Parts: sequence; C-alpha cells; structure tokens
Amino acid sequence: MTNPASGDADAPIDGPITVMYSANIQEGDTWSAITLKDAGETTVTIAAAISQKTLTITPAASLAYASTYTITIPNGVIKNAVNTSTISLYSFSFTTADTPTGGGGGGGGGSSSPTPLQDKELTQTPEATESASLFTDIAPDAWYEGFVAELISRSIINGYPDGTFKPVKPVTRAEFAKMVCIAMGWDIVAQSAGPFTDIKEGNWAARYIETIKKHGAIGGYTDNTFRPNKTATRAEMAKMIAGVLKE
Repeated sequence: MTNPASGDADAPIDGPITVMYSANIQEGDTWSAITLKDAGETTVTIAAAISQKTLTITPAASLAYASTYTITIPNGVIKNAVNTSTISLYSFSFTTADTPTGGGGGGGGGSSSPTPLQDKELTQTPEATESASLFTDIAPDAWYEGFVAELISRSIINGYPDGTFKPVKPVTRAEFAKMVCIAMGWDIVAQSAGPFTDIKEGNWAARYIETIKKHGAIGGYTDNTFRPNKTATRAEMAKMIAGVLKE
C-alpha cells in the first residue's frame, strides 16, 4: 500500500511519500538507489527512512503542481527484517493536484506555490539564528531554517554530534516527549527507572518520559511498555499536545 496511491491524480505537492510492506523491513545493500523522477526523467532529491513496516520517502522541496512522478525502489533496496531476503523491484506513479486558483485581482505576476506548513496561525518564518547555520545539512534558504533556529534557541531541540540536524528524519516518541517537556518549561523529575518495563534507569529519555506522564500528556501501551524508539505518529503527537493544552 502506498500514499499517495498508485495512479492517484490529486496527490499533494508537500509531505512524505510512504510505502507500507506486509512485514518489518530494513535497509538493503542498494539502499541509496531509490529514485523519485518527474515525467521528464529529472531526478528529485529525496531522503528515505524506515520505521518497522513503513518506508518513508521525503522530497527535499515541494513537488510541482499537475505533474506526474514515479517512485522506483530497485531490487535489493529493501530487505525483510526477519530473514534478510531482498524484496523485488517496485515502482509506482502518481500525479499531483492542479494549481489552485486564487481569488483577487491585480495584473502582472503569476501565483506562487504555498509555503509548506504555512497555516493561518503560522504565516511568518522566524528569523534564522547563528545556531541554525551550524548544521551542515540545512541550506541557508531552507523554508524551515527559521523554525529550527527558533526551537534551537529555546533548547527545545538540538542536532547530532556530526554537525547535522537530519531535518527529514522521523521523530521518536522519546524525542517528542523531551520536546514537549522543555517547551512547556516543566520541572524534569529525578532520574529513575520509571513505570515502563522498556525504560531502564540510565536511559537518556527516562526523566522526560516520567515528566510527561506525570502531567497526563501521554501514557504507555497495554503491555506496560513505552516504546521510546517507535516513530511518533501524528495521532500520538496530537494527543500529547492536546494533553498539555489542558493544563
């Protein structure tokens, strides 16, 4: 199963492309061979990541409107996580939505594509700070640079020891728990093993997970685990945010 679906004629120009497999998967020997190309065979820069059964492919920039794209996953790119057998070549195509028509008059210039994540409440990009420029994988003109810089300045997020930020890497439940705790300014509880069987004393995220649980923003699973390395879904993030807004 893919999203957008194969043959979709109204796919969004922003957001990740996902491929769901029937079993857990892992990177194969030809991992870097995944391609996203337009109808003219122009290659689009992408980043790819795996979480359990899902392959997520994220374009580095918005796709063009009313354009057909093809994802190709060659033989050997993906392996079964259990028996390490390679998964055969897979390819699918989709077409993005037509250019939206805008109201309002005025002659001259044509309409421009909307900035990703530009909602009614989020219409201005914070000014970039020196912190953001330290990351080797964030271009100075990246649309999200200012937002990253704002969160860096507040110590809500940080980068990796190799000097990268990995902007398209999925966020884990543990990482998002830490972001929420710091953003809310909560007092972080003392280090301890915590209530979850898979969070041992000494785990870097234990304090943040206990703190966010204390504030009722998130719980664990029925088997008494937290699964800190599991990718945080949009639904889980919505629950955490809604929980803290009740305070």
